[in-house]
Amino acid sequence: MAALTFSEDGGSANLDAPDPSAGFTTTARRHGDEWVISGGNAFTTNGYSWEGEGPEFFSVACRAGDGPSDQTLSVIVVPGDSPGIPYDPSLDTLGHCACLSPRMMFDEVRVPAGP
Repeated sequence: MAALTFSEDGGSANLDAPDPSAGFTTTARRHGDEWVISGGNAFTTNGYSWEGEGPEFFSVACRAGDGPSDQTLSVIVVPGDSPGIPYDPSLDTLGHCACLSPRMMFDEVRVPAGP
């Protein structure tokens, strides 16, 4: 099971905003041979997985770098058991009950930059 994290409180619908304070505010910075991810997502599709134990991995939409958004928007795969991923309560999504959508935080989550 995989989860998709892409929606943020600050307005990720404006995902291509050149201003880093708009659109995606979750960031990934390169530190040696790792990406360090920080930020939060408001809706995480399949965030609890089927058994409520979390997914095998997250596909995290973020900005990787300081350049214009069309050059920095990225999706990074993060193992579900990585340290620094606390779960916030699930949102009550009226009429959308197929899967729970927890709020997610990525607190200096480190993932390898290569395969």
